[in-house]
Amino acid sequence: MKTKKETTPQEALTNLLVKLRECEKGFYEQMEIIGKQNPNEQDTEKEGKFYGGISDCMAALGYFIGEYVIREACKPPSEQSPNVITFEPNE
Repeated sequence: MKTKKETTPQEALTNLLVKLRECEKGFYEQMEIIGKQNPNEQDTEKEGKFYGGISDCMAALGYFIGEYVIREACKPPSEQSPNVITFEPNE
């Protein structure tokens, strides 16, 4: 029986950061398309709010990634994460 690879908190946070970056890129691509279709209409307020919000999210995720790395580096080697359950295979 194969077991699914466990995702670490750092991997999960990093994946979220990547997804937010992809959303940011997609948003700007759409804004460019809209700008070409409607050259007289600019929505800098919405663009500014989106950029501010996504930047805050990315900064928060970066902070949590850093916190996780620091805690893992400072944790004694024998200490396990309290939210991880490990199973020993029966022989």
